[in-house]
Amino acid sequence: NVTSHLKEIQFMSKKPYARPQYKVKPAVIIIVAIVVFLFSALIVIVQPSDQDKIYKAYHNAGSPNLTANHVIQSITVSKLGKLIDSGAPVVVFFGEVSCSACISEIGWYDLEFKGAGLVSELSVIYYVKRSSMSASDVEKFQTKYAMTLTATPELYYLNEGEIVHRRSDFNSDTQPMAGQIKSFFTAIKNDLAD
Repeated sequence: NVTSHLKEIQFMSKKPYARPQYKVKPAVIIIVAIVVFLFSALIVIVQPSDQDKIYKAYHNAGSPNLTANHVIQSITVSKLGKLIDSGAPVVVFFGEVSCSACISEIGWYDLEFKGAGLVSELSVIYYVKRSSMSASDVEKFQTKYAMTLTATPELYYLNEGEIVHRRSDFNSDTQPMAGQIKSFFTAIKNDLAD
């Protein structure tokens, strides 16, 4: 009796096993694809823009006059280097949200850049978060472009790959900060007009 039972088990195990085949209707595949696409699109749409991120960071830190429609745009260190090397005129701001001078000045950069009429010529002030730079990046920018990069804020105007103006060149004991920033951007406008 046991032997016959073993033979029966052996016989059953030799039967080919047919895997169940599931058929998915095309409508289901299309619906799943649409849901995945809409979910992905929603993620992209909900992401704040670079402009929003900068505004929120500095506004939340207490910047008194930075507007949501500012001209400050983040740029990576490598892209900035390529842009400077191309010889294009560039205004670049190295700053930190934790820097009180950066917080008080960033809104003035935006205001005076627009006031000098530079939007049509330069369109943006590039922003580099100073803490995002590696030691080798800092050394490269100090050596290759003669940037200080020892404190924040640092604001430069470069043209033909060289510094034309530094914000620090316009520091004055007799002129208020806003006036110094205005003088910096007016000097850029005058240089571009030549």
